[in-house]
Amino acid sequence: MEEQAQTFFPPTVEAGQRGEGTHRLLLELLHDNDVPCPVCRYNLRGITSERCPECGIQIRLTIGAAEPYPTAWVALAMISSISAGVGLLCLSLMLGFGWPGVHASLLAWTSLYFICSIAFPLLVLATRRPFIRLRHPMQKILLVAAAGILIATLTLLFRSLQ
Repeated sequence: MEEQAQTFFPPTVEAGQRGEGTHRLLLELLHDNDVPCPVCRYNLRGITSERCPECGIQIRLTIGAAEPYPTAWVALAMISSISAGVGLLCLSLMLGFGWPGVHASLLAWTSLYFICSIAFPLLVLATRRPFIRLRHPMQKILLVAAAGILIATLTLLFRSLQ
């Protein structure tokens, strides 16, 4: 006996049956797939209602973005652009007035950092996709580190100018 391949045709949902259609789609999805409960991580395969049998939370079928909104990346791009802007300002001042002498070593080092950071926005642009694919806590760590470095070097720059 020859086994025929089963073709899955998603059920159509009429305008008045949207709730019933999504309920049916959810149960069909969970009939053959291992999907953990978003709250208690219980395997929902084969459930017959829209509630998790373990914790009782209501489960619903939704559509979400494949890539999360890049909020942390946008903030990182802004921080790197600020740093590059200060670097361009330092570079133009250095070209106009010359490199600060030995007596202003803190000013020289912080200016050198900002001049080197002119390339940071290009690096942030080039690594957008890998950054967005990082887990959210790692994105926050990198963002806080970049903000901390920017604040610390700006503080050093302003102190060296006094």
